[in-house]
Amino acid sequence: MWWIENKFILYTIYTELTKLLSTLKKWVLYLVSGIIFILWGLGWSIGAVSIGYNQEYHSYYLLYNSFVILISLGFLGLGSYFVFKAGELRKESTTC
Repeated sequence: MWWIENKFILYTIYTELTKLLSTLKKWVLYLVSGIIFILWGLGWSIGAVSIGYNQEYHSYYLLYNSFVILISLGFLGLGSYFVFKAGELRKESTTC
């Protein structure tokens, strides 16, 4: 009956995580997700630089490189928005 024990362990982990997430303030979640998206965007931009640096300048490499740069800018923008939103929520929670 090992699957019953595993289900019980997974259920306990799930309930503890939901309790933890419900006790965290909303601005902390926005801040953490914003930082993750910013780091992800920086990783994509480093990838775009390495693609452009290591390959010859064929049109498909330039197209792929510009696509990667657009993705990295999207992640950086999304992360910046989440960090900004976290600051607004924190300001609202301290003034109330």
